[in-house]
Amino acid sequence: MNKGTQQASGAKGEETVRRNAGEPPGRNEKILLVDDDVYVIDMLQLWLERLGYAVVPIQDSREAWALFQSDPDQFDLLLTDMVMPLLTGTELAKKAMAIRPVLPVILCTGYSYMIDEKATREMGIAAFVTKPVHLSKLAEIIRKV
Repeated sequence: MNKGTQQASGAKGEETVRRNAGEPPGRNEKILLVDDDVYVIDMLQLWLERLGYAVVPIQDSREAWALFQSDPDQFDLLLTDMVMPLLTGTELAKKAMAIRPVLPVILCTGYSYMIDEKATREMGIAAFVTKPVHLSKLAEIIRKV
C-alpha cells in the first residue's frame, strides 16, 4: 500500500486515515481479532491494518472458534477479549492452543481483577493487555510475541 492516505469506513461514515511516514511494523501477518464490542473491533481492525496486518474480525467467540478449527494454521496471532458471552477469551485461547500450542495469544480485558498477567502466563498465553488499550503499547506487544 502506498504511503499517504487510505479511505476507511467506520461507524461515522468515510474518514481519511493518515499512514505514518515509515514502513509499517506488520508484514501482513494474519490476526484473528475477537471481541464482542463492535466499536473495539472496528477501532482495532482499522489500526492494525494501518500497521500492516491482515485482520479477521469476529464478534462471536464461538464463531471465532469454528473458524479457527477449520484451518488453525491460517492465523499468526489470536488477539481476544476476555469477557465474552458463552465462550470467554481464556476458554477460546485454551482451545486454540490445545490444537496449536505455538500460537501466540494476546488476552485483553477491562476486568483485571478477574485475571492477571501471572495467571495468563501460567496458561501459556503470550501477553496480557488491560483496557483501555494503548495502541502504541499493543503494537510493541504484537511485534514481541
